[in-house]
Amino acid sequence: MELIVVWVVLGPLVGYAIGKPKGREGYGLLLGLLLGFIGWIIVAVMEPPSGYSNVGALGPRRACPYCAEQIQPAAVVCRYCGADVEPALAVTAKGMPFGWRVTAKDYEHLQKKYPSAVESLLAACAEANYPSFTSGELTSAVTDVDRGRLSPQQAVAKWGR
Repeated sequence: MELIVVWVVLGPLVGYAIGKPKGREGYGLLLGLLLGFIGWIIVAVMEPPSGYSNVGALGPRRACPYCAEQIQPAAVVCRYCGADVEPALAVTAKGMPFGWRVTAKDYEHLQKKYPSAVESLLAACAEANYPSFTSGELTSAVTDVDRGRLSPQQAVAKWGR
């Protein structure tokens, strides 16, 4: 009897907690209740719905590289685990759009190596309302533009979120 109570209470709560960062709370509740641990795994590997953004009422967030909790882009210390993290917002003053999940070091490297490609990509991003990029996506977009494989607009459409 206790096992059933634990299943009914704990399953949906854990499923909800796993699905919330991806906008899949409902799936987390349902699959956690019906499938338990297997449901948690399914929710954990689900992709966020198209158009889902981690930009909340307080603005964009980024994941702490040590504990994966969502923190402010300008944070230098994670408020959850206390780890020192590199601020992602520092490069905003140098022309990078707010909300890009790219470190200052990566952005500055791309700016030095591919200045014209980065400039044209920024202009294309402004037209597309600044979609989000990770470091890997931005690197791919910049190299595609620099090598002439894609126009800046095509690179933003392909690599931006």
